[in-house]
Amino acid sequence: MTSGARVSRPERAAVSFLGTFLGWCVAYWGYAAYQVHLGGFGRVTDFAAMLFWPAAHIFVWWLIFVLPVVMLVDQRHWMFRVSVFPFFLGLYALVGYMILLAWAGLSFHVHFQIYASVVGVVGGLTYSVEIRRRIAGRILAFLRLPKLAMLVVPPLAVVVFCLGIWPIIEAHCPAFACRYGGSTVSRRVTARILNQVQVGDRLEDLHQLLPDRFLSPDDYPPERRGRSFGSMGVHMSGVGSWSIRFRDGVVTEAKVNEPS
Repeated sequence: MTSGARVSRPERAAVSFLGTFLGWCVAYWGYAAYQVHLGGFGRVTDFAAMLFWPAAHIFVWWLIFVLPVVMLVDQRHWMFRVSVFPFFLGLYALVGYMILLAWAGLSFHVHFQIYASVVGVVGGLTYSVEIRRRIAGRILAFLRLPKLAMLVVPPLAVVVFCLGIWPIIEAHCPAFACRYGGSTVSRRVTARILNQVQVGDRLEDLHQLLPDRFLSPDDYPPERRGRSFGSMGVHMSGVGSWSIRFRDGVVTEAKVNEPS
């Protein structure tokens, strides 16, 4: 599509929603990576709060602040140029988010403001590119899906990820799940791994599964590598705790203390 070709209003709405969704994805995973690698936490501290509550605020922002603009202003307006709209929408997202926070009586935080700005920049870039190049539109045409599928595919993708992909990640990549899944996921995955520990298991193998729970044998000084050390436990409501001992990097005792 050339820059002068017209795009219907429903398609503009769908494209703006898709861009907002992609912005939310980039902002969330960027913030998650910051918490894990740069923020000093080593893990995502609250998966649900950072995933779903910003999504609710961003959806309201898109509905109130973005949708009227893309519906009422012709997409050929200079504002929608790739060199302009991402920066405009980034600032617009910051202002809109602050208005929503003030209306809800919530406090302002710098990382949430950055979060909102990232959503705006990515959303604006996606919109500017898509209304000219129709990359997503061509993919949908190839799949013989209507353009309004851009309104359906994003939430459907979230459902598929949460119910279909994430359980596979938890099962096969427990260390990743513990770091990026938040405290609830971390407790669930840790409990599953600890329930499977048996006498004779190697400490190095357990370290590969749960590096935050099990140190590598090389992390201990030489004088301690041949001794039983530590008594570790994970407490969860209705589950209990675990006591595990090692000698020479091998499990010598694994006991589950059932809740009283």
